[in-house]
Amino acid sequence: MASARPKKQTLAIRRPVSVTVQRLGIQRADSVKYLDVAKLSRAAKAEFELGHIKIKGRKSTVRAVVRKGMVVAIRSELCAECQPEKLSRDLLALLEVVRRKIGSDGGSRRPVSVATFLQQQMPERSECHLICFWGMCFTCCGFPSDADSWSCSRLGRSYEANSL
Repeated sequence: MASARPKKQTLAIRRPVSVTVQRLGIQRADSVKYLDVAKLSRAAKAEFELGHIKIKGRKSTVRAVVRKGMVVAIRSELCAECQPEKLSRDLLALLEVVRRKIGSDGGSRRPVSVATFLQQQMPERSECHLICFWGMCFTCCGFPSDADSWSCSRLGRSYEANSL
């Protein structure tokens, strides 16, 4: 099996606006080893805690979304400093450009079985990123090659990606 080349931890995109993207490490939850894989593989709809991401001392839980026994997405729950809000079309378009750039490595778009997902030390396609532009920062988690699995939440304060 060919080894995957390591991904860059920080990416700078120069479009009409300067965007900084930093890959965040998901700290795997201890509870993952106690999951009933057989039940999750038969589940029509379920979620489980995969771990958490940490940004400047703040934690945000990362959950895996299961549909018909397959992991179809990962999502970060809003942290205490995160704010749900409706984004403008321009912001959504910019986040989509960033997602496409991150996911341009040709990764698979198909869901992964729960058993395969959990066997990997850190599932290959599951990623969280800190994306900063226009003085705002977002945490986005999911499979970058699959728009349906990608979810973002805005941080309450702006952080410089290179200072984390």
